[in-house]
Amino acid sequence: MYYVAFNGLVSWARGGKDDQFNAVGAGALSGALFKATSGSWIAVAKYSAASAAVFTVVDFAIRNNYV
Repeated sequence: MYYVAFNGLVSWARGGKDDQFNAVGAGALSGALFKATSGSWIAVAKYSAASAAVFTVVDFAIRNNYV
């Protein structure tokens, strides 16, 4: 749910563009929000980077009909 909301927000902030770069921002924001209460900025950064990578790969696969 976080990813979908942030994907729409990032798209809106970028002027309505719907491309692969939205996945990077949405993934990073959703990962950061997921671990925001952990108390550790290191955990937030790790989840943010991991989520950005995973959601970018998933978005790429869907856009190019690999999935």
